[in-house]
Amino acid sequence: MEHVLLIRGCKETKEFAKEAIQKFTGIFTAEISLDEAKTSSQAAGFWSSRPYKLVFIDQKLPNEDMNVLTGAYGKLEDKPLVVSGPENLIELQAFIPAKHLVPAPHGLSKGFIYDCVRSALGSKDKKLDPRVLASILRSVMSVITTNTTLPLSPKKIEAVKSKAEKRDVSGICAFSGDGIQGTISISTTEKLITTFAEKMLFAEAANVTGEMRNDLLNEILNQILGAIRQELQQFGYELNPTNFLVVNGQQHLYLSRSMGKYYDMPFICEQQEFDVTFSYDVYSEFLTNRDERAEKSHKKNLLDVRLVNCAIEAVIETLQSALQITAKHIPDSPVTEFNQQTMSLHCGHGVGTRGNYTFNMSWFEDEARFFAAKMLYMPEAEIGIDMIADSCGELLNQIAAAFRFKAEAIGFPFRHVFHGDFAREGNLEYMMRNRGYYLKLQFKTDLRPFELTFGVESAASEMIFNVYELFAPADAAPAADAQPA
Repeated sequence: MEHVLLIRGCKETKEFAKEAIQKFTGIFTAEISLDEAKTSSQAAGFWSSRPYKLVFIDQKLPNEDMNVLTGAYGKLEDKPLVVSGPENLIELQAFIPAKHLVPAPHGLSKGFIYDCVRSALGSKDKKLDPRVLASILRSVMSVITTNTTLPLSPKKIEAVKSKAEKRDVSGICAFSGDGIQGTISISTTEKLITTFAEKMLFAEAANVTGEMRNDLLNEILNQILGAIRQELQQFGYELNPTNFLVVNGQQHLYLSRSMGKYYDMPFICEQQEFDVTFSYDVYSEFLTNRDERAEKSHKKNLLDVRLVNCAIEAVIETLQSALQITAKHIPDSPVTEFNQQTMSLHCGHGVGTRGNYTFNMSWFEDEARFFAAKMLYMPEAEIGIDMIADSCGELLNQIAAAFRFKAEAIGFPFRHVFHGDFAREGNLEYMMRNRGYYLKLQFKTDLRPFELTFGVESAASEMIFNVYELFAPADAAPAADAQPA
């Protein structure tokens, strides 16, 4: 059993601490005791009787209490992680090393307390919770059979490695929260998704379009993730959908570069393949990076000019370093929808405590072959679809990495969550639905134009940094609003 101590906690903080620990024990199936000390003398008594890995100090400590705490802390062989609001921080810094002291600049909220507990007591290499896989399995079967009345037969679940695959219809949703992040991908045949359209939309097979298939698979993904989130809430998980992407095109190539491990969950429906792939990774935030304003803010869908500038600089620098192409940024335009045709599509997505970002690069054949040839130092005539998916995807990967480095330097730490590359000899139809505002970043180069779409949902930004209104009409809507799962 692990032990946590709360010193001079107010009524609200006590409740937050109890709820955060209850949530942690539900997710990690661990045993934790929470002790409450009203004074430093009482805390010193607790310290002498049991080891603590984590100590929270809430309200201002009187000088005499601080003196007692200083003496008691100095006698400890195993130093706990001490978390304190600004009221006591200066005095605590005098005797607690920086590596053992965590400031809580916005106070001890439930979310911040939970993050501290998870950081101090949670395993960094936590294995996949079997309840998550079970929830995915049940949710997929429930959503499909309820909506279509068709039986869905599961096959063996296997841990697999990421690999390029040929698909007709692909759908991916990314999620993040409570120390885990990942994606749920669905791939199936055009025939089966058309059958679903007949059942769910009461449409004739001959009238089912690519756009209808994309809409339908997006809705199926949305319902599946919603069912998973609802079921896992009973254990304490709070998962947030962050990215939805659907791609349609017979036998298109799909390559995923999501973080973490992959699990293949194949199903059979109407003698057609319906494959679900689940990628899973764990993460830990630097606690000093957490911005409580993001939790409390209702100011969504801000296009922060600082992040736009980071993206522009990342593109220019990456084109120069990777391709020796000199680029100059030219005026941008807002993106009002993501329901388009292309030959190759490359999407990179990341999440942080202050919002999330998305890069989207879609090219027709001449552009895709040109930039792939530049990346691989090969003639364009020798460039195949697999080379386009791999090399152009790597170009976007480098741009996104450069962006994350620049964003973190200005106080916006992001984690890479999802990267997907799609290519086909012929057109792809795709649809992306995410929260936030998007700009098409355009560049003039010494060879040919270069453009990609960059989007941000920055909950912690201030209105003074919002520049979307400079590019769009006053009554413009967000580029794409994710449907809440």
